[in-house]
Amino acid sequence: MTKQATTESGTLATLQEIHAEVARHVDVPVRWDRARKRYGSAHWRLDTRTRETTASLSFSRVLWPHMSPAERRNTILHEVAHILAGHLEGHGARWRQIHIGLGGDGKRCGAIDIPVEAVRPKYLGTCPSGHQAARMRMTARSQKVSCRKCAPYFSEKYLITWVQQY
Repeated sequence: MTKQATTESGTLATLQEIHAEVARHVDVPVRWDRARKRYGSAHWRLDTRTRETTASLSFSRVLWPHMSPAERRNTILHEVAHILAGHLEGHGARWRQIHIGLGGDGKRCGAIDIPVEAVRPKYLGTCPSGHQAARMRMTARSQKVSCRKCAPYFSEKYLITWVQQY
């Protein structure tokens, strides 16, 4: 059975389809992960005996169905650019040049604007204006945050009130 994610349009995005796009550029393993704050990730593993690094890619099974086809393709190319640029490059000039050369937008991060219900957060927060925020974990520091939509910097006026969902 093929592992897949169902998209909003009802079409299926399988790992084989993602791997086919990746394989046009690099030959690395591809898998789903459970990320809720990023679309994809490039991974490197160092073999301490041989000192060789091997790469792999993972994509969020949770967020993938909520992305447009253009966002999916850009995410795949974003992660492929990381593999081609190397594990030390990050989002530097070389990575950006490779990403644009592959057909990506050359930007560091996509705008993750996923409905709160899609990620089933453990903590749901609401600001005085009614905007919602989500957290999977709550620390003492993350309990006192203000709404980024209402104020670009911290403001007591727009403090978020948190409720644990489960």
